[in-house]
Amino acid sequence: MHIGILGGSFNPLHNDHIELLNYIYKKLSLDRFILIPNALPPHKTTCHVSFNDRVNMINKTVENLPYITVSMVEQDDSIPHYSFDTISELKQQFKNDSLYFCMGMDSFNYLDKWYRGLHIPDLCNLVITDRTGYDIEKSNSAVIEKLSDRIVKLEGKIDDLSDLEIIREIKNSEQPKIIYLKKEFTDISSSKIRTVFKDFYQKYSNSLQNFENFKEFDSNYYVMQNLPESITRYILENRLYAD
Repeated sequence: MHIGILGGSFNPLHNDHIELLNYIYKKLSLDRFILIPNALPPHKTTCHVSFNDRVNMINKTVENLPYITVSMVEQDDSIPHYSFDTISELKQQFKNDSLYFCMGMDSFNYLDKWYRGLHIPDLCNLVITDRTGYDIEKSNSAVIEKLSDRIVKLEGKIDDLSDLEIIREIKNSEQPKIIYLKKEFTDISSSKIRTVFKDFYQKYSNSLQNFENFKEFDSNYYVMQNLPESITRYILENRLYAD
């Protein structure tokens, strides 16, 4: 099988994540996707919502997307989790499958700063999605000099016929590739979503902190546009992001 992997704090999972998953799944004709919430991200200090709450929000969103499963491989919050180690563990679980580890161009640009980051492409395929303000040709020289010969560029359209043969070659290759997708996403801000909820809690008393009142909240637009209703309801019911 060909399996996509996307890790993150998912604090919370939002529409940009779902759009990205759907796009890569269809573009590369993958068989399934694994989401990996991180209990203790090594590079973030803003993850104050519990791991279980974040997993619950993910499950509520992907329950109607059968090709997506959630892995608990990074659930231990007593240690930081590094992508190199996680992928190494997944390769043991999926010995006969091809893995496609997904990240944005902004992360790829600093891959040399990750723990054994430049060795991740030795373990599996990398899938890089475009980001505004970044150019893969002008990426960090430490990254490009090491990995440029592994990069394969694909057009943004899902059904671009010129890419089909290239994708077949990637899947048949014994050496992992770095797949650069010329597709930008909305770049939704999780911190802005969290701020909207915090402002709502400050305006409404506890007894009024429900979804019906949130729909009338004059600053709700960013959340209503970028967050699935199931997650919005879960956040309100559990009063997440109040602090």
